[in-house]
Amino acid sequence: MSTSKVWLPPKGNFAVLDDPIFTDPNSTGQQRSRPAVAQTFEVIQSGNPDFGAIFNVVVNHLKSKGATGAAGADLDQNDGQGAWNDTRTKATQALANWLATDPTGQGDADWLILGDLNAYKGETPITALKNAGYLDLAEQFGGANAYSYLFNGQLGYLDYALANAALNGQVTGAAEWHINADEIPLFDYNNNADDGAGEQSFEAKPSANNLYEPNAFRTSDHDPVIVGLDLTSDLPMVNLSVSPTSGSEAAQTAITVTVTASKPVTNDQTVAVSLSGTGVTAGDFTGTIPSTLTILNGQTQASFTVNINVDSVLEGTETATFSIGTPSTGIQLGTTGGDVTITDFVFEQPNVLGSGVISRPSFSGDIILGNNNSNNIVGGAGGDTIAAFAGNDLVFGLGGNDSIDGGLGDDILNGGEGNDTLIGSVGNNQLTGGPGNDVFLLRTTGSFDTITDFEDGLDRIRTSPLTSFSTSVGAGFLNARQNGADTVLSVNGTDVARLLNFTVGNFTAADLI
Repeated sequence: MSTSKVWLPPKGNFAVLDDPIFTDPNSTGQQRSRPAVAQTFEVIQSGNPDFGAIFNVVVNHLKSKGATGAAGADLDQNDGQGAWNDTRTKATQALANWLATDPTGQGDADWLILGDLNAYKGETPITALKNAGYLDLAEQFGGANAYSYLFNGQLGYLDYALANAALNGQVTGAAEWHINADEIPLFDYNNNADDGAGEQSFEAKPSANNLYEPNAFRTSDHDPVIVGLDLTSDLPMVNLSVSPTSGSEAAQTAITVTVTASKPVTNDQTVAVSLSGTGVTAGDFTGTIPSTLTILNGQTQASFTVNINVDSVLEGTETATFSIGTPSTGIQLGTTGGDVTITDFVFEQPNVLGSGVISRPSFSGDIILGNNNSNNIVGGAGGDTIAAFAGNDLVFGLGGNDSIDGGLGDDILNGGEGNDTLIGSVGNNQLTGGPGNDVFLLRTTGSFDTITDFEDGLDRIRTSPLTSFSTSVGAGFLNARQNGADTVLSVNGTDVARLLNFTVGNFTAADLI
């Protein structure tokens, strides 16, 4: 008899414990226990919820209780454990130590010890394994009545399935299959009748025994042990995160979406990316939201970054949800969604002062909304937030640090004194910052703005979507050229703004924000 196993599919190479510390721990010069064979297995069935999960099995056959050749500590001690008990005990101790070294090299902690250990459950070879953290599944699920072997009219079991703590929580059940111990030896697959031609007694050719049938019953004198497992997947767990989790249109906040695997992935692994939320569309962001993210082989992360887009649509505060799904076969999903709170440029629950012709110079720090007609709006001495919406609007911020969005149409915006933010939005607009450090937000499509008083070193340009300044024409770059007394700015060959009475040589990357 030799230790073996039949299972598909294995993962990695098998390992064998054939060191004398296991097979002949008392140095008798002979192999007393058969080498232990260990193998890692993997669930590969597509659609199985345990797909990708792995676990380890080690199969054993320890020295029997017969006294032939026993000496010293291996003699029968008349304690009920039979001969060779010291050898069996030392073998199980060596086995537990070996398994702790991850002999199959797969990095998985789940171990199942199987085989004929030739020791009953109260004997020291078994208690040594229990002390090492292994649980007897026949005892756990079958209790005091568990058995797999009949000897001299007494029932017990020598055949084991022992799980360590890492695997035990994934065991759904265990039981002996009583196809052998309950059957009389007359039904054995082997017999002592000589069928001729020099047949040996152990040969499975019982032609002289008409009681034998070629089925599962009495194929051995021991019952097999059946173990049910519901494995926890060992695939890398991929979680989604977003940072930061809030931002505003006014700041065009950069949002980074990251997927992180719990350990390096094997082969390139992908997840699908989606965006959702009431009223939320891809147009709420500048930059590309990819349809998939790929974590490269051996890596743990992939990410992309977009910016919140500023627009002239009154939306209130929105919640955008980035989600991942449809994982490739080498990963599993953990956290699949992340929310970003977007503060609208004109804020939520505004105090609407009116529309049409609005002149409220005594007010300060107000949120003032126009309508889709042509509005004349005047802010106050404090920092106002003004959205004129559609129409050809005339807006004055006066004092304070104002934020002014002209909306759709050909608008004239004047920030007045203070550090103002002026957004012409779609249309041909005239923008005047006034005294202070002003920011002019330019759209790269559908708009051409004339900035009347750009001051080098004080004022800044910001584009939507964001671009970088370059002296070379190229995708995503902001270029500047001299046109008479003015400087003209363009993106991808399209003119987006004119800086009146400004020398192109003074415009640098430092003028962008």
